[in-house]
Amino acid sequence: MKYKNLVLLIIAATAFVFAALLLNSATISLPNADLITKIELEQIRNGRDGGEIFTAESKDDIEAIMAALNGARRLWLQTGNAMNDSPLKQDYIAIRLYTIDNGEEVWFSRLFLYTEHDAEYLFNAYVGLYRINQNSSDKILNFIK
Repeated sequence: MKYKNLVLLIIAATAFVFAALLLNSATISLPNADLITKIELEQIRNGRDGGEIFTAESKDDIEAIMAALNGARRLWLQTGNAMNDSPLKQDYIAIRLYTIDNGEEVWFSRLFLYTEHDAEYLFNAYVGLYRINQNSSDKILNFIK
């Protein structure tokens, strides 16, 4: 009986770890780069607009930024941060994706890239918080430097 409980505990712990790994493998859901007509990147400092906005309109720039964004992995264990319009940080990059709808260019999605505790995060308002690797973050940041 004693061993039976131990075996059940090990099986339950293994299932929990497997489920946690499976849930953390979800990547951000974004449209195909072909549907994006332009991407705007704006540096926000101290919670205020930075003024200058980099606009990516070439196919190569859009594909490079979208490829970097698509690697972001969802964080399932998070605070209520995703229920805000923007991150609770003062310094971040606002990323705005545009597409064509009924013949007009329209704002499609807004994301926020920021660093916290030496890790890079991608915030999608009312959807979730994602972890993005340093290399992908650097590729995006290089467009505004």
